[in-house]
Amino acid sequence: MPAMAEELGIEVTASVGTQATTQDFSAPISQVLDTDPDLVSVLLVGAQNPTAMTQLRQAGYDGPVVGNSGASAGNLDPAGDDASGMVWAADFNFQMSAPSSQEFVKAYRDEYGEDPLNYAAEAYDAAWFLARALKDAGSADRESVKDSMHELAEEPFDGALGTDLRWEDQDLVVPGVVVEYRDGKEILLYEGTGEDSAE
Repeated sequence: MPAMAEELGIEVTASVGTQATTQDFSAPISQVLDTDPDLVSVLLVGAQNPTAMTQLRQAGYDGPVVGNSGASAGNLDPAGDDASGMVWAADFNFQMSAPSSQEFVKAYRDEYGEDPLNYAAEAYDAAWFLARALKDAGSADRESVKDSMHELAEEPFDGALGTDLRWEDQDLVVPGVVVEYRDGKEILLYEGTGEDSAE
């Protein structure tokens, strides 16, 4: 992220790495806040996010925070109000308006009684893509399925992750969303469309 920020003309005042097992972020937070940043980026996994956000707020920082999708799925809930203001990009959020996304959300809620996480949407689209490849191949032969997947990947499709999903260089390009944690919940700030999914 520091290299990307610099390319965009954003001055990186400090960059401090931590281990995946870190539980106390007070020292790295102090290092970062000593540089008086306008924005802090916290790129951690799961349960580390509420700890870092709580310690960041306790250290006196009340500005915006950029995170990643590891902050989603209720991971920030233990931080309460301290987590408000963290924003991140993701490939899916249950609040997406795309018809294919909402069909998936409804089916998931009907089956499990809760909102789906991005992992469920990703898995659904992957399984659906494989099922279509198997059907079109008319065989479980590895080469036939691989060829069928290659053919299917040439055309965009609508799925749980949004509309106009397409493959570029063997990666699935999705419209994406931007989410903010505010007042104890995830708020959808921006939803991409098929037209801007490659940007």
